Amino acid sequence: MATRRRKVSGRFKSGKHIGSFRGTIILDAKKKVKKKVKKKTTKKKPKNGGKKMPARPRRPARPKKKPVRKKKPVRKKKP
Repeated sequence: MATRRRKVSGRFKSGKHIGSFRGTIILDAKKKVKKKVKKKTTKKKPKNGGKKMPARPRRPARPKKKPVRKKKPVRKKKP
């Protein structure tokens, strides 16, 4: 039987904490052993997420409503 892979985060069955390790544990069906597979480290992303200003801003789905000035109530003159 082929080796079964499952995602792991946090703790092993033994209760040992593995902290920030996020990889795959290979469960070998024949040997019943667990092997840790370290994830490849990737280049660090910039703090702002690498966002760039678009040359042309995206058109909103709904146009903005212009504010309407409220008229002051005018008192009617008595005849």
